[in-house]
Amino acid sequence: MSEITGPVIRRKIEVAYRLMGSKCLECGRTYFPIREFCEVDGRKSRMEKISFFDSKGVVVSGSVIREPLKRFSRLAPYISVIASFDGVNIPGRLTDQDPSLFEGEVDVSSFIGKEVFPVFRRLYENVAGIIAYSSLNFVEEGYHRFIPYEEGGLGEKTERPGIVGYGVYIPRYRIRVAEIAKQFHKDPSIYEKGMGLIEKSVCNLDEDSVTMAVEAGRKALAHAGVPRNRIAEVLVGTESNPYAVKPIASSVIEALAVGEEYGGGYVCGGVDLEFACKAATAVFKSAASMPLIALSGVEFSLVIGTDNSQAFPGDDLDYAAGAGAAAFVFGRHGVIASVEACVSYTSDTPDFYRRDGQAFPRHEDRFTGEPAYFKHVVNCAKVLMEKKGLKPKDIDYVVFHQPNGKFPVRAAHQLGFEEEQYALGLRVPWIGNTYSASSLMGLAATLDIAEPGQRILLVSYGSGAGSDAVLFKIEKPIEEKRNRVVPVEEYINSPHKIYVDYSFYRKSKEYALGS
Repeated sequence: MSEITGPVIRRKIEVAYRLMGSKCLECGRTYFPIREFCEVDGRKSRMEKISFFDSKGVVVSGSVIREPLKRFSRLAPYISVIASFDGVNIPGRLTDQDPSLFEGEVDVSSFIGKEVFPVFRRLYENVAGIIAYSSLNFVEEGYHRFIPYEEGGLGEKTERPGIVGYGVYIPRYRIRVAEIAKQFHKDPSIYEKGMGLIEKSVCNLDEDSVTMAVEAGRKALAHAGVPRNRIAEVLVGTESNPYAVKPIASSVIEALAVGEEYGGGYVCGGVDLEFACKAATAVFKSAASMPLIALSGVEFSLVIGTDNSQAFPGDDLDYAAGAGAAAFVFGRHGVIASVEACVSYTSDTPDFYRRDGQAFPRHEDRFTGEPAYFKHVVNCAKVLMEKKGLKPKDIDYVVFHQPNGKFPVRAAHQLGFEEEQYALGLRVPWIGNTYSASSLMGLAATLDIAEPGQRILLVSYGSGAGSDAVLFKIEKPIEEKRNRVVPVEEYINSPHKIYVDYSFYRKSKEYALGS
């Protein structure tokens, strides 16, 4: 890896983001990066662009880099490798393998011959503040699972729009709540039993809300199987964009090449939204409605909730704030979960907020529970059920926003739901509160096992304050698509998780803040 300035980052974005190379249509030779001419056929060659982003390679060589160029110093030490993709050698970094976490010296030869695939990660921030991202980063299968993107048939067109495909991304690193409590000489049972928290996900030093959004979106597209050029809108909900002004959505569009390519860009709308933890669910109604409106020109849309949330060291939020992303493709073809009803409920309740320029959010304890979370979640769910004439027994599964492990359970009981209806979607004890992705993680975990004909009630919550309730009905195509998704439980129960100490965790958070 070499130091790259802002303009050069932009010029090399095709190669860096999507690992674009070239193939000679005369002799079939392939190259990386992009070449205008074949070394065999010369100027008479006809070259076609190809991407290695959705393919596997094999590690052929590598070394540990302990003293990189200054811009990469935060990632040091790291393992640099060359991977062969069908005979084409591509250099990159073996991420999620931190030499500083190994016992003793790293035996790089142990990685030779292992299959790897590219992931989108953060490299550095230049002097102007522009963050350089790249897919020249590889992971081996284990914690991560490779799901190839393959275009399939669109499937039957349905009257009701809904979810066509979904995917989640949860970082490999974890920290136990007991490890955090130890740093502040607190009793861990306060958080384990009192708040229902066991451990939470932690971003690696090269991960942030942008990288997680791309990876979750990538998995959602692989699950949906719809052509990328048919996606016409990308909507991202977050409250931890590394930029104050610059959308995550544009990075997702460019990295995943969604929309019709035209003149160096893509015919695809994109926008970031902020409403605390319900920013993504706030546009579920829009995503479901757009395919019904001819003027929108949107056949399929991609909705992503992504957050690497911040908390002041030692604050109660520090024990719960996790990291992750969940993405959903909406449309009317091949629907796996149709939308039956949507309701929103809002009031001006300042329970949680962060003023512009402040690094950490604040929470007003006296507003957090009754007038905030419970008022909005319970009332929003009640309104939807009343409008549809439903009782709790008519709904198979219910998923709530999960700031901790206790609030959703209490809300469920207030509404009359039983444990078997809410337990499946309650994932916060093992990954933490992933904010904009929180209720969506529970939805994805429920979709992982839901059967055709069943109903799921999703009720999100965003501080400030508001809730969205969405009622889904599971459709038959979900069965044929199950082999194209990585279940949430696979991430949670993976034996390949890496536990880190509080020092690494804070370092990760500070890097995300740019400090």
